[in-house]
Amino acid sequence: MSVSGFIYDVGLLYTITLNKSEVKENKAKPQKITIGLRGNSKTKFNTSNDVYNASVTNSFTALLSDTLLYKNNEKNTGYLPSSYGVGINYNNKNKWIFWS
Repeated sequence: MSVSGFIYDVGLLYTITLNKSEVKENKAKPQKITIGLRGNSKTKFNTSNDVYNASVTNSFTALLSDTLLYKNNEKNTGYLPSSYGVGINYNNKNKWIFWS
């Protein structure tokens, strides 16, 4: 079986410093909030495989096999759904960080 396609994920981050004046005046450590967005669009993919289905019958004298279905290089397509995400991060003067 082989699967082919292309998937990507893009994102943006924006950081806000909450105590800019303290950082400039006193060289204090910054308190920051970072907001992030990410996402991708619906993506098409292709598959190719060989399908072989067989049945096996067990009789008292022998084990019999019969081919029911064989498809060579069966091609199909499908779609992966789009996805999106949002996150936020709070950094308190480099002492601790909270994110979701």
